[in-house]
Amino acid sequence: MRKIIAVVDLTLRNWVRIRSAVFFSILFPLILLLIFSTVFGGENDPSFSLFVQNLDTDEDGVSSDMSKVFLEILNSTDVFNISEISANVDANSFAKDEIGPLGGVYRILIIPEGFGSNIVLGAVGNRISVTQSTIQMLLQEEISPGAPILGQQEKEQIAAGGDVLDNIVGEIASEKTHLVLMFDPSDTSGQVVYSILLSITDSFNNGLIGVGESISFDRESISQDTFSAVDYYLPGLIGAFIMSTTVIGITSQNTEFRKRGIIKRLSLTPLSRLEWIVGSILAQTVLAFILTLVMFAVGWAVLGVTAVPNLLVVAMVIAGAIQFSGLGMLIAGLIKDIESANAASNAIVLPMMFLSGVFFPLDSAPEFIRIISNLLPLKYLIDGLRFGLISGFPEGAIISLAITFGLAVVFVIIGSITTKWQED
Repeated sequence: MRKIIAVVDLTLRNWVRIRSAVFFSILFPLILLLIFSTVFGGENDPSFSLFVQNLDTDEDGVSSDMSKVFLEILNSTDVFNISEISANVDANSFAKDEIGPLGGVYRILIIPEGFGSNIVLGAVGNRISVTQSTIQMLLQEEISPGAPILGQQEKEQIAAGGDVLDNIVGEIASEKTHLVLMFDPSDTSGQVVYSILLSITDSFNNGLIGVGESISFDRESISQDTFSAVDYYLPGLIGAFIMSTTVIGITSQNTEFRKRGIIKRLSLTPLSRLEWIVGSILAQTVLAFILTLVMFAVGWAVLGVTAVPNLLVVAMVIAGAIQFSGLGMLIAGLIKDIESANAASNAIVLPMMFLSGVFFPLDSAPEFIRIISNLLPLKYLIDGLRFGLISGFPEGAIISLAITFGLAVVFVIIGSITTKWQED
């Protein structure tokens, strides 16, 4: 028994000495638990931003009663953070200006002109249709055996009334009122928002009209191109894996080379520290391009990806690789032990993936989570790739590119300072 206890004691002591083992056994699961419980758990109700432009107004700009009721229903759900857009401005330009180039995705609900009157006409038409169906059922029952309830003259009068109703229905516009939802193709919450609006519209139909369906939804992409679901997730995955490959690669390489004395031997050669740093960054940039090309190739060949890289995307990949190479150098420079450095790089990389909207949208996350997300460098790399690939929002891509390059310069400078070429 003592030998068994001794083995247990030895194993636990060794586990405590290996910092990466402690991290992945206890701290990392706790970090993920806190992230997921904060984003998905608690009592925070999901809330989605929504711009609404009401075009159903009179000459004085006063909204129709029916459109007011519909907006009140949208606000009463507490699901949407609604920002109203004036009827005399371009909704698309207004929304872009409001959120700014770094505001992320946006959605615009257009209430069309004639919304209220079309609903009233639709309600009248639906109720007339019910009346006609009732008349037809009554006349059908008269054909069945038994004593007739109606006389011949009454039947003729009812039939004549049915013809009048047919004429009235024909004069009433039969087309539905079409609400338009404009959305950003990179919006991973778009389908959720659409489903909620559809449910609210159905309730509005049933509650105010009672029968039939007088409102339908049209969805329009802000981008001129059509993309599949995988197109929306591809930029996030590319950005995330550029970060993880670069940060972990640089950290592991530098700490291992220092431990094995390779850096010390290199310092005795004509190779300078600047050349070593530039070479390391270029190598990681090449790996980032290889990773990006492989993911696009698989996406095109297997997954039906339609997005095509452009110069903005190429620039974002370069900026992202340089940025996270600098971060890797910074970690390796501050933490000498290879196991501790690897644990630290994973502690930075993995939570950043979850908090930057790679795997799930952060629309429904608490406000402080969204604030933290805006402080993370990965967010701007992902935003730049999405803006450049699918969003049709080049201004956002350019701003994200500028921020990413700025952070790259900062990280590389600090990482270079912490990179010791000759050990003390």
